[in-house]
Amino acid sequence: MAAIPNSNFGRFKFTVEDYYRMAETGILGPEDRVELINGEIIRMSPIGRVHGSIISLLTRHFMKLDPAAVVWVQSQIHIDDHNHPQPDITLLSPRDDLYRGKTPTWEDVLLIVEVSDTTFRYDYDVKRPLYARGHIPELWIIDVPKKNVHLCKGPSLGEYRIEKVLQGKQKLAPFTFPKHVITVAKIVD
Repeated sequence: MAAIPNSNFGRFKFTVEDYYRMAETGILGPEDRVELINGEIIRMSPIGRVHGSIISLLTRHFMKLDPAAVVWVQSQIHIDDHNHPQPDITLLSPRDDLYRGKTPTWEDVLLIVEVSDTTFRYDYDVKRPLYARGHIPELWIIDVPKKNVHLCKGPSLGEYRIEKVLQGKQKLAPFTFPKHVITVAKIVD
């Protein structure tokens, strides 16, 4: 077998600009559930009944924060030139135009929630470090099968300094809204 000449084999990393151009030209259609993670276009899992129910419950819970926060549901945020994730729920700093004039960036984010009914390993191993590197101040990963919530706060050097696993009747609230409490059981049961 002949040796392969020295070349640059590997994956092509897309930028956010490439990603939007693909949507504008029809390569990615409106029905495609995808996000840009580490320069790769990742197909997202379909939203199941339990997943959708948890998103609805938390959206209703967080809407009580209006006008102190914008509840951004299954919409993209801009982390950097190669990362444009689409979290399940994002709490954003308030803006009068509700972000119609710009895609929210990490600087706008107060909290990200990922609902993981079938994607826990991906959300924990890939997206958690991405959010930490992107300075997202707080992350909740809801592990639906295990009925718990991984609470991550205080990003530093690409990791979260504080990580806890909460379950049952334990309470959690967004760091920026400490009085806005919900129990884990209410979310996952």
